[in-house]
Amino acid sequence: MDNVIQSFTLNSSMLNHINASELLNSNVHNTHETTLGPDKEPLGLSLSRGYTLKPETEIDSSIIHAYEDIYIKISYGPNEDRTEDYFHLKAKPSSEVIEYMKAWSEDE
Repeated sequence: MDNVIQSFTLNSSMLNHINASELLNSNVHNTHETTLGPDKEPLGLSLSRGYTLKPETEIDSSIIHAYEDIYIKISYGPNEDRTEDYFHLKAKPSSEVIEYMKAWSEDE
């Protein structure tokens, strides 16, 4: 796969629950090669981002399911003939996060 571009975003309702101006993250501005092939190191193909939740007083129980959503787009190929694949994943929260969020809904 040549010229690989990855991007991901969270559930759009998360914008109301985090201290961040936007939810999209992409490797489109990488300076590394973005080619993925058999037995090749995938330089420039990792994505990550940390988000800070707003204070507990600004969070409601709707976030318990919305924060698990991750929407991913992977495109590759020459500019005139790109292939685009879309995925919807559900994150698996840690037991600590589950207990923390359950406490929010019990407080309501």
